[in-house]
Amino acid sequence: MTRDFIPTTEAEFDAKFKKYCQTVTQKTSGQSPQWTHIPAGRVTELNGAYADWYTAWSKLEAPHTSADVLAKNEAKAAATKIWREFNNQYILYAREVSDAEKKDIGAHVHDTTPTTIPRPKDQSEADIIYPGRHLIELTHIRSVSGGTDDPRSDWGVRIHYGILDAPGSGGRHRILSPPETGDDRARALGQARYLRVSVTLA
Repeated sequence: MTRDFIPTTEAEFDAKFKKYCQTVTQKTSGQSPQWTHIPAGRVTELNGAYADWYTAWSKLEAPHTSADVLAKNEAKAAATKIWREFNNQYILYAREVSDAEKKDIGAHVHDTTPTTIPRPKDQSEADIIYPGRHLIELTHIRSVSGGTDDPRSDWGVRIHYGILDAPGSGGRHRILSPPETGDDRARALGQARYLRVSVTLA
């Protein structure tokens, strides 16, 4: 999990938002704009959100009231929404924006290359309990091969499961791939009579 690209502290929020707006304005204006996929109206909206935020935030440098603080918080929330939507729509997934430009503007760069993970060395097991209808819980997951020095055994496991037909039906899996939603899983569990679960260190 990567942390949010929008800073939490207000000084960092202002500095990064300001640079972001300046870069977008530069890349979308001039005689030969580089980011032609961004409508001018959205750039105006983004810059307006920054101006509203900065105006409200600047008032807190002088003696101020609780109403000023509330106005600043509201301006920040509104600016964050506009900033995040703009970034998701026009920067984060845009083919027109290079990875170097995304890094420069402060947006995240998605890693499209899968990380190679070697096969686990150990088999593991777990205690299985049934906390309620259609619920299964694995607890006390542990290595069973013994004497492992695999550091992965300290932090995680990979769970493999199959939902099977009743005996005599050939042992066919009702689900050939992991279900995409909770509804898929619940539907399969409601139809199947057997659930096969295996656990390996991951």
